[in-house]
Amino acid sequence: AKKESGDTLLDIGVVYENKGDYDKALENYKDALQVERDAADQNYEALCLNNIGTVYLAKGDTENALSYLQQALQLREKLAVSGDIAQTLSHLGDVYTSTNQYDKALSTYMRSLELWRKSGDAHGAASVSHSIGLIFQQQARFDAAVSSMQDAEKGYRSVGDRSRDMAETLIDLARTLSQTGSPIEATKLLLEANGIAEGLKNESVRALVLNAQGDLAFC
Repeated sequence: AKKESGDTLLDIGVVYENKGDYDKALENYKDALQVERDAADQNYEALCLNNIGTVYLAKGDTENALSYLQQALQLREKLAVSGDIAQTLSHLGDVYTSTNQYDKALSTYMRSLELWRKSGDAHGAASVSHSIGLIFQQQARFDAAVSSMQDAEKGYRSVGDRSRDMAETLIDLARTLSQTGSPIEATKLLLEANGIAEGLKNESVRALVLNAQGDLAFC
């Protein structure tokens, strides 16, 4: 019964995290972590550590995010489940990106991508390919950025993804293509991203599309 209460606390934490109530999410994740440790369930312990790390990152506390994600990675590498390791590596890459450690972020994302592909998770691979593309863009390596973002686009298409993730990938790919002299292709991608945003009824994604279209007009 106690183990079940830990799983329930974890589920409640996910709900709060998705709502953006990070303090409540942390409270539930940390309670869940203690229960899972008492129950000696290392798989769920690692998941709790991973989720606590992502919440700290969302709060802008990169020091705690790094600490918890490194603990999660250590445990997940011991358990040797490729997809789980890939997930935590991807979050660690996000921490390094947010602290402008781009070379460290890139090598971490590359490790994550290799493991997502090994585990056959096209969505995970697409997500991290997008992140890799953004780093290349930051480094003005535009051809490499286009290649990685096109990998992300193909991955999302392969699983029929029409979420915000796909829309943001199309927007960032369009921006990069416009920088490499392909404005027509960029315009087509922005139209598709706009269609996804309308389907989602998501005004923040619509705003991203309009902003990118405005930038494209001045290229």
